[in-house]
Order: sequence, then structure tokens, then C-alpha cells
Amino acid sequence: MSMNDKLDRPEDARLKQLLQEWKTDAEPPASFKRGVWRKIAEADEAERARLPSFWEVMRLLCDRLFGRLAPALACFGLLFLVAGWLGVQTASGKSSKINESMAAGYVVSVDPYLKAFAEKP
Repeated sequence: MSMNDKLDRPEDARLKQLLQEWKTDAEPPASFKRGVWRKIAEADEAERARLPSFWEVMRLLCDRLFGRLAPALACFGLLFLVAGWLGVQTASGKSSKINESMAAGYVVSVDPYLKAFAEKP
């Protein structure tokens, strides 16, 4: 909805009329335009000097690589699924090794013959 659409509502008719009738005799200072353009130039320079955020870089990368958001999200989703699957596989391998080690430790602690054998240098 644009500003003009908002002013076309019936309840804003009085405001629209007042804005059209409003006149001012005050003149802006001579350096007004120069000051406005200087502020715009400073803002543009500050924007160019600012480092982009991680999400801005990701958005630009997706725009350049994929051109559309949907394929980019699908690729990132696939990437996260593969990374999650690899994480689960790695964790389950380490977990099974830890379980085997704990089971062997338990057997040694319960069996007096293995305990004596494990303590020999």
C-alpha cells in the first residue's frame, strides 16, 4: 500500500485537504541543498565501507549461484541433511567404541582372573 493509497481513504480527506493548503514563507538556507547532498554522499560512503554481514554474503552468494531462493534453500537443506547424517554416523561409531571399552572394563572389574592379568606389568 503506497502513501497515496493511504491518503485516499475517506477518514483522511481532511488531512489531505490541509496538506494541499499548507504553504510556508520560510526559505531554506542557501547551503541546504549542498548539506543534503553531502549527507547522502556520506551515507553512501559509510554503506560502501561497511563490511557485509554473514547473512548478506550468503544471500548474495545464493543470488549469484542460483538466481532464485527456492533452489538455494533446497541445496542448503540437502547440505544440512548430509552433514547431520555424517554427524550421526561419526557419533555412533565413537559411541560403540566407548561402549566396548566400558564393557571390557566392567568384565575386568568383575572377573578376578582378568583383573589379576590386567594388573601385571
